[in-house]
Amino acid sequence: MFAPNNKGKLSVFDIDGLTRRETQNIGMHVLRQRADAKRLYGWARIDEAAIRSVGLRIIRDAAPSRHANIVDWPADDEAYKKAVQALARESQAVVLDPPVPAITGGGR
Repeated sequence: MFAPNNKGKLSVFDIDGLTRRETQNIGMHVLRQRADAKRLYGWARIDEAAIRSVGLRIIRDAAPSRHANIVDWPADDEAYKKAVQALARESQAVVLDPPVPAITGGGR
């Protein structure tokens, strides 16, 4: 669930203060950027303090709105595993049932 890309960044969005529908709209926008994505299954909520508590940093972007990257992932396999497990424990999953298809209303 919490895994950085090959550049050591995990793309995230600040959803604090957003409604479920607003958060889902962000997820749908991200989903539509990926050619291989078919459905939005949900997202995870996690507090910034939990991210910082395992030694990771959050770097905010100007665009898109509310976007950031989680960086400074441990190179050591054991430390990386512990960080991922700690984040998983501190997160709350929001599951969409049923999942939302990427293509709705006739196109992208």
